[in-house]
Amino acid sequence: MHRLGDTRPLVCASAGNWGQAVAYACRIHGIPLIVYASIHANPLKVERMKALGAEVRQVSQDFDDAKAAAQTHAREAGSLMIEDGLETSVSEGHGTIAIELLAHGDAYDAVVIPLGNGGLLNGMARWLKAASPATRVIGVCALRADSMAQSWRSSAKHEAVVEAVLQLDL
Repeated sequence: MHRLGDTRPLVCASAGNWGQAVAYACRIHGIPLIVYASIHANPLKVERMKALGAEVRQVSQDFDDAKAAAQTHAREAGSLMIEDGLETSVSEGHGTIAIELLAHGDAYDAVVIPLGNGGLLNGMARWLKAASPATRVIGVCALRADSMAQSWRSSAKHEAVVEAVLQLDL
């Protein structure tokens, strides 16, 4: 948030975790936030986003429609739309988690990172592989929410920073 240099209200779309993180950062910096989510978003995560100061608008049956509504609102209201995985500073922010893991000089055989839309995995994996090339980076997602795992597996060009994507029956 401190790198944005923009004090317009922010808008994002989230299934929960991203919205909570943005709400937390916005609260610290005094920036208003509207989070668009599906009506099927996890109620606990929705409440947490609200508790962190975000206005949450549950507008659709799925995440993609909520994201489209967020983009439309941002454009029409003159707000700043911030998307996980698209902003360089967000990926760098995700990478700070890896920096913290490696700060004490510990070596890790492997680090398992949740795979949602790929932003967290990408940001952390890049730092981990740059600082600790021998560490295996493994993405993990729910067995029944596997679109990103399928996408990763179907790509002929996925980068060497992520060695595997596992699906767990959660």
